[in-house]
Amino acid sequence: MGRREDVVPAVSPGARVVELAGRVVTPGLVDTHTHLGATATGSSFVDCRDFYRPIKTVDDLLEILRAESDSAPDQELLHVMASPMQEFRLQERRLPTLAELDDAVPGRAVAVRFGGHISVVNSQTLKLLEISDSTPDPAGGFIARDRRGRATGVLHERAQLPLRPYFLEGSFEEYKTSIESHLLGAAARGVTAIHEMVTNAREIRAYQELEREGRLPLRVDLIVRVIESEISKWAVLELGLQGGFGSDMLRFAGIKMSIDGGFTGRMSAWTPIDGEPCGNHPVIRIEQDELDEVVAAYHDAGIRICVHAIGDRAADMVLHSYEKALIGDDSRDLRHRIEHMGNWLMDETRIRRTKALGVTPVPNPAFMYYLANEANQTLGSPRTEGSFPFRQLLDAGFDLTFGADSPIYWPIDPLRDAAVAISRRAIDGTEVALDQAITNYESLTAVTASSAWLGFSERTSGTIEAGKFADLAVFSGDPLTADGDTLRSMPIVATYVGGREVWSAPTPTPGHDRA
Repeated sequence: MGRREDVVPAVSPGARVVELAGRVVTPGLVDTHTHLGATATGSSFVDCRDFYRPIKTVDDLLEILRAESDSAPDQELLHVMASPMQEFRLQERRLPTLAELDDAVPGRAVAVRFGGHISVVNSQTLKLLEISDSTPDPAGGFIARDRRGRATGVLHERAQLPLRPYFLEGSFEEYKTSIESHLLGAAARGVTAIHEMVTNAREIRAYQELEREGRLPLRVDLIVRVIESEISKWAVLELGLQGGFGSDMLRFAGIKMSIDGGFTGRMSAWTPIDGEPCGNHPVIRIEQDELDEVVAAYHDAGIRICVHAIGDRAADMVLHSYEKALIGDDSRDLRHRIEHMGNWLMDETRIRRTKALGVTPVPNPAFMYYLANEANQTLGSPRTEGSFPFRQLLDAGFDLTFGADSPIYWPIDPLRDAAVAISRRAIDGTEVALDQAITNYESLTAVTASSAWLGFSERTSGTIEAGKFADLAVFSGDPLTADGDTLRSMPIVATYVGGREVWSAPTPTPGHDRA
């Protein structure tokens, strides 16, 4: 580190010297909430995400299914990926029906995932899953039914769990390669580390093998889901794992639970309001007693806890559990988290309680960018007023970090998330609580130094300092002076992890010569 005249004499023989020609280097970017392993299925799927493809109507979606139904002939169930809340952007403003799926893909099971919280299936899939009109709703989820009590093919939250095995077809090597490809895609946006939520042994094994084979391009912190998971509730405790176990590239970083449903499926748990938008179905996936028990046990074991809580009721539930667990025991630095907190309804009382506990909210600017208008329609204005209050969180003294909840919804891209925190402008032009905008420096700090701190990595990464890992992102321009829209699309020239170039732009950036 230092001026050219100080650094050049220290360059060892044979070292590679890269002239940046006016480009800007920052610490590597970090996404603190990903579901990469759950997206990297290892098998083919039909892509019907309107954020990726020009799908304007239900028939556009069905036409793709008709054309591509033979793309995965060996799969028992045709796996289709659509976007969250896509029905609000389709001309018909509705999901496809069971009958329409039956007609589009006759004689074959098909499931269309609209994000992570709602799926639509056809008659063949209901038979495959042994779901009938009389099948009871699972705890923490439900099977949509018509007025006559017949299953409509729409599955919410835990009702989707029987689909999971069918999304894991394909060889294990194909699955590993898919994870590696997704990681390299993140590296192309300057990402050097992710905090990855995992739910099963297959995901954990894949990451371990990739690291052992030297194929893990980014640093990965594994956060293990212990409820609604193939991993039992007490498994991590029974194994005696401790936070930080692993290597510099792959390590265990805590546990995950989800209290309520997702807002994209209109199932997050809110305090009722006058003029409640129709179609909301609040779901509590973990009751207070169970939540208290699990939080206390893992806190006592010294393991960091991450809890999904979107609605205000859910947020208050986890704050209650943390308060009980932390009474008389606030000396340990466990950095507990609340996932998705900091998106909506962060009133002064909730902020004060959270800050007093030393708990960190992990909000999602990508929700603002992609779904601001849909959130306004489904949550109602009393809940969305002052949405994504990043200025308020910073002023309250929080270490602000961002999680994209990707890539099942949209790509992993902390640069996009940092940019929308600056511009406050959604993909459709909707402007959101402009008074909550933050500066370029604050936003870039959120996806570098603050995220490194949240991952217990502040001594080794997050800033460019002698003695730390050379985890670096090379920008084609200056991210500290660009406006939000320019920053969001600014090309990354190269990404380094531990001094090793893991990604570089395939062609020179216009206006610059590559060194």
